Formats: sequence, C-alpha cells, structure tokens
Amino acid sequence: IVMFRLLVGGEMGRKKEKTPAQKARAELMAAHSLKAGAKANLWITKCLYTGQDIVLLGDDRYEHFYACEGDPHVARAWYERVGQASPSSGVTKSATFDARVELVSGEIQFRAIGSKAPTKNDGRYKEYVNAAAQMGGEYLPVTLRDLDALSQRVLNWRRALRFWRAGWSHQLSEIESIILVRLHQRSSWTIGEFIHAYSVHEPPLIIAAIVRLIHKRVLSSDMDSELFCGRTKVWLRGAGP
Repeated sequence: IVMFRLLVGGEMGRKKEKTPAQKARAELMAAHSLKAGAKANLWITKCLYTGQDIVLLGDDRYEHFYACEGDPHVARAWYERVGQASPSSGVTKSATFDARVELVSGEIQFRAIGSKAPTKNDGRYKEYVNAAAQMGGEYLPVTLRDLDALSQRVLNWRRALRFWRAGWSHQLSEIESIILVRLHQRSSWTIGEFIHAYSVHEPPLIIAAIVRLIHKRVLSSDMDSELFCGRTKVWLRGAGP
C-alpha cells in the first residue's frame, strides 16, 4: 500500500524556504544518512498490522516488501534495518540487515538485499552469518535476480494490497466467514465467483476479505504464477485447489 514516493536528489543552488514536502523529504534523508545528491527512491508504505509508516530505501527493498508480504511461507516481517557487530580479523564491523522475517515454520531469517550475494568464501558472508546467529536467526541474501524471479508475485500484491487498504475501515469478519464456509463446501473458488455469488456485498470488500485471508495464510492462491484478477483461484491452505 504505497502512500507516496520521495525521489531523493534534485536541483541545488537556489535558496528559498522549503515547502512542507521538502522538509519532510529532508528529514527522511537525514534519518537514513542520505546526501542530497543520492540517487535512490524512498518509498513510504504502511504496516499491515499496525498501520504505521514503513520507509523503504530503494526500489529493490520496495519490491522485496511485496514479495515478502505475498510469500505463503512468511508469517510476518519487520522492515526496519537492523545491525549486529561481528568481529572479523580483529576488526569489529557491523552487518546490516534490511528485514527480519518470521516464517510459518517458526524459523527467523535476517535478510540483506543487494545486487548480488557474497560468496561463502567471502569474509563478509561470514560476518552476516555470525551476526544473524547472534540475533537468533539465519542469514538470507536477497539479490535482484531473486526479486526478478518473483515479479509476478510483486505485481499481484501491489494490486491486491490496494483492496486491503480499501477495506481497512470496514468490518470484514462476516464476509470472511462466508468465504470459509463456501471453501469447506467446495475445494476452490475464483474471486469472480465469490463476487457473483454474493452481490449483496460490494466487490472491493469481498476482494479485501479474500486478500486478508490469503495474507493471514488461511487461504492459498495462484498469485505466484497467474495475474491477480477475477479468475484468481483461492482454496483452504493445505487442502489443495
């Protein structure tokens, strides 16, 4: 649910009073130790649990957010950057991670996003492994190639979370209950079938309820491989389509 994007950088030279938007951008840049000429995007999105703002530095972290939120193996993720000092060759360095991810299995991952992952023979790799272990988890590098392979999921969840946002202020428990009852009666439904069968409810709210159930890992879907639309199939997690 992207609220807005801040493009870091811009023209220098003219001195005038900053607008509120410029002040907000400057504060965010300072908070993330960015120089005025840095070429990166700051994306502002919302935590799906608390509604609080999440700041994501760079398009790769923005894509990772959607890839992670749509991952059926992920229970919950935190996107604040975290670091852990780890000694190597007598020098203490800080291994910085971009996300802490809790899997449905209970495992904890500390993910570092970059253009490519360090090799296992690289001393930096050992820094990350040791730092993640000290914080009770495992190190997982996420590369641009990894994110490219998840492009369909990213695209779909960018669309799906817009409906989640539309349903934020509505009580969806009744619609969710209807969806679950129907899926116990028939193994799989499409989003379009639910909309057609329950026209008494507004279509965006039906979609929002379905997306929320998928995100809670109660339902599974074909959103990793097919376009998110009225033909999207959903079924009870563990039951199979």
